[in-house]
Amino acid sequence: MEIRLAGIKEFSVADGPGIRTVIFTQGCKNRCKGCHNISTWDLNGGYIQEINSLISYIDSICPNKKVTISGGEPLIQYNELKYLLKVLYKKNIIYAYIQATI
Repeated sequence: MEIRLAGIKEFSVADGPGIRTVIFTQGCKNRCKGCHNISTWDLNGGYIQEINSLISYIDSICPNKKVTISGGEPLIQYNELKYLLKVLYKKNIIYAYIQATI
């Protein structure tokens, strides 16, 4: 399974409580006024990432097990996000914070 991403930020303190890894999904139809991630709006932008390799990467760079899922609008890729979160949970990366606007 694959997911479309805008990027990943390690050691963020601005996207949820504590120091965390942020996964920015690509694609948003909401076009919220004042959005600070306009570059993530394009549904065909960003890059495709295989989810299992993304999980391995997150597991290797996220020692405190805190992850934020942001975007774009993460819920546009609902099935992909659901799979990602299930596997992260199984790896005890359970402190997920999702920033969604739907």
